[in-house]
Amino acid sequence: MIAFSIFWINIYRYWIFYLIGFLLAYFFLYFIWRKKYFHKYPKLQNLLENDLETLFIILILWVLIWWRLGHVLIYDFQYFVNNPLDIFKVWQWWMSFIGWILWVIIWVSIFIWKKKFSRKEFIILLDLLACILPLCIALWRLWNFLNQELYWITFNNPFWRTEWTVWTLTSLWFLHIYDKIDSAFRINTNLLSIIFEWILLFTTLIIIFIKQIKNKTRKIWKIWMIFLLRYSIIRFLFEYIRQDSQSEFIWPFTRSQRFFVIFIVLWIVWTIFMIRNPKENLENKKK
Repeated sequence: MIAFSIFWINIYRYWIFYLIGFLLAYFFLYFIWRKKYFHKYPKLQNLLENDLETLFIILILWVLIWWRLGHVLIYDFQYFVNNPLDIFKVWQWWMSFIGWILWVIIWVSIFIWKKKFSRKEFIILLDLLACILPLCIALWRLWNFLNQELYWITFNNPFWRTEWTVWTLTSLWFLHIYDKIDSAFRINTNLLSIIFEWILLFTTLIIIFIKQIKNKTRKIWKIWMIFLLRYSIIRFLFEYIRQDSQSEFIWPFTRSQRFFVIFIVLWIVWTIFMIRNPKENLENKKK
C-alpha cells in the first residue's frame, strides 16, 4: 500500500516500516557499544564500534533478498517458476520471516568467521539480534493490518458471536471488518500478534538480557532458543485461525508449521544439552 508519493516515486508503507525496524536495531546495537557491556570480548566490541555500519549495510541487503526469496521458495515456488519476473515486483513484496531467520544466521556465521570471532562472540552477537527481532515483527504486523493482510477466519460461531461480544471486541480493536476483503467480522490477528510476538516476547528477552549482564551468567544460545520456542508456538497456533493459511494445509500441518516444529525440536535438543551440561556458561569459562 502506498503511503505517499514524491513526484513520480511511490513510497510504500512497508519501506517505511523496514526503515524504522533497521534503525531501531542499529541504535540498539549502538547503545550496547556505548555502554561497553561486552568489553571482555574485544573483537565484538570493535565490531560494534568500527564495523556496525558495514554490518548493517550487508545485513539489510541480505534480509531484503532472502526475505523475498524465502517466500518464493517456501510458499509460491511453482507460481514464480511460471512467472519469474514477478519476483522483482517490489510493490507486491510478499516475504517469509522463516527464510529471513535461516539465511541471516548463515550470513552472520560467514561474517564472523571472516572476522575470526570466537564461539562466545558469535553467540552473543546472535543473541543481540534476537533481542530486537520482536520489535521489528510488531512493525511488520502493524503494516499487515494497514494493508488488510493476515486476517482471522470469519468470526461466525453462534456460541461466541453475541451482541455484547461483538461490541466489546470491536471496542477493543480485537474484532475488525477488513472492508477490502468483505463485510464479515474477523478477529484482528495482527493485534494479537503484536501482543504475543512483541510485547510479551520482547519483554521476556530484554529481562533475560539484563539479568545476564547483571549476574554475569550467559547460557549458550539461551536468548535465541527462547525466541525460537515462543515465536514458533505462537505462530504454530495462529496458523489454525488465519484465513490465508487455510489453503496451505498439507496434512497435518501448513508449510510454516513444519518449520516451527523443527524450531521446537531444536529447543528440546538444546534443553537436553543444557540439562546434561548445567555449568555451560559463556562468561565464567576460561578463555
